[in-house]
Amino acid sequence: TTTPATATATTPTRHPGSRRSWTKPRPWTGTIPTTAATTATTIPDNSHRRLAELADELVRAYDSLPPLRLSDNSGEHVTVCERSSIVKFLANECCPEEAGIQTSVEDYYHHHRCNADHDNHNSNNKHRKNRHRHHRHRLRKATTPIYEAITDLVLKQNARIGMEFLIALREDLLTTMRYHKSLSRNSINNSNYNNNDDDNGNTQQVATATAASAGDNFKDLDDYFRSVLARWFAPGLLQHERITYESSPASIIEAIAKSEAVHPVKSLQDLKDRLSSSNQNPKRVFGLFHPLLPNRPLVVVHVALLHQNLPACMNDVLRVQQAPAATSIPTTASDIRRPPAFPETAAFYSISNGVGGLAGVGLGEFLLKETIRALREELPSLAVFVTLSPVPNFRKWMKVQFLLKQQQQELQQLGSNTSNATGTEEENASDDLISPEDWKALRECGLVSSSSSSSSSIQQPNTFPWEEFLESLEQIDFSELHKAGAEVATRAQTQACVANNNNDDDSNSTSASSRYYDKQQFVAVRTVLLKLLSRYLALEKHRGKPLDKVCGFHVGNGAEIHEVRFAADLSRGGLSKSYGLMVNYLYDTDKVPTNQRNFESPHRTVPVGPGVKRWLE
Repeated sequence: TTTPATATATTPTRHPGSRRSWTKPRPWTGTIPTTAATTATTIPDNSHRRLAELADELVRAYDSLPPLRLSDNSGEHVTVCERSSIVKFLANECCPEEAGIQTSVEDYYHHHRCNADHDNHNSNNKHRKNRHRHHRHRLRKATTPIYEAITDLVLKQNARIGMEFLIALREDLLTTMRYHKSLSRNSINNSNYNNNDDDNGNTQQVATATAASAGDNFKDLDDYFRSVLARWFAPGLLQHERITYESSPASIIEAIAKSEAVHPVKSLQDLKDRLSSSNQNPKRVFGLFHPLLPNRPLVVVHVALLHQNLPACMNDVLRVQQAPAATSIPTTASDIRRPPAFPETAAFYSISNGVGGLAGVGLGEFLLKETIRALREELPSLAVFVTLSPVPNFRKWMKVQFLLKQQQQELQQLGSNTSNATGTEEENASDDLISPEDWKALRECGLVSSSSSSSSSIQQPNTFPWEEFLESLEQIDFSELHKAGAEVATRAQTQACVANNNNDDDSNSTSASSRYYDKQQFVAVRTVLLKLLSRYLALEKHRGKPLDKVCGFHVGNGAEIHEVRFAADLSRGGLSKSYGLMVNYLYDTDKVPTNQRNFESPHRTVPVGPGVKRWLE
């Protein structure tokens, strides 16, 4: 077997505008050649046979190769492995060549200008049109990546096996992209520390430019793969099915248990409770399937059927119990329309992607629409469709914002006193994260320093102890805090009005000082966090879309940010990601089309319900 190092000794002659050519077919070695001698070759126009052989080799060998391995944070490159070599080869060596594109563009415009100088009605008109078509064809070939032809051949040879290969390849590609993105970020950070060293600075600039170029090639490859997968997994080709413990194959049930990342399955009984096929079961699980991937759920949604209005915490959906059956025959029209034992609210509390290579293809919107349709057919009593969704990066965003604020005020303190004019302070105060009233409440309950007690200091937002407040939040036991403020929380969830938190009965003032202090702390923390969460969801954006990806998904599907919930997920994961906060996104079927149009407009309007608006005022 020819080794990659000696496979090709010389580079074939290349004419301008030609494509990379392969050497004669050779047996599969388990690796894609990565040396300069083998990757600097070109593919000629008559290489269809070699491309077909390569497509067959990739499909046959890729699944048997070891998993993709990435180096640790101390490394500079992806660890050499077969899958990594294939991904990099397709992205970097099968992309269009800039020299060939430039030559084809110049030939095309040169021919176009020549045609404009001649009469279009002479005898050579047909000949010039043929040459014009020829140059246009060359330009198209020069700008078309070779991996497009390879992908077409992979899917034509065997659609089912080829699709499994393409999905696995894209999953590795996404992992590689995330890794290179982190490398690029680290290179930029390192360059900021090496500005005084010219040699190190130049080296870091070269490394950053190289990483950016590789990232562009990876992104182009991913864009093409996503477009191919979007066509093959169009809604008309998908099957929407309910998944049950009794009737679904064991492989599907196993996939459900493994892929559930939002709220993991705790036990076999928990899995049975979620997947029971009984009509009295208050939970449902639905999934999307494709004929090319049998018994493999593409995306899965978990639903809880509730008799209350909206779920306020995870216990409302995970521990929902079967309602007692109606004991009498309904007689009135209202009884027939909505029997007391029938659920009125469908709460979507988990949406999990079962196939990593299909991330970003857009299956979630179709899944939710089909699930709503199926639930309405089964249970006409359902009137409300809502989610109880996590906020994965809220705590991280909040920490970054607070540390930036702390850094800004430290820089201002280092400046002259004249730079802290009253006008500047008022301008900064308009964009402040903590209002003077909330700051005062936090000081009174001991969450921030109370050394500055004068009213004048309260009116200076730039002096808020951001880092100290973060440290106080780290020390709070949110489970105990929630218990201490249970009466306040229950009243707030029932009446949906934050003003009632401060209107306790006079009898409460006679309780022990420690309990009163805890209630004050509960109200202060709850108010500040829900205000920040509402701002994060409704106002913080990246390239015109909500910064929170979960919010962008639901709002893009036509949902409304209806309510924000405090102490909704007190699990370790919920506290570490969002201090236990969660969100209700409401799917009002009558408003979904309008919400989608408004969100897709240039203004990117995010629909917000009254339960969130009050925190933004």
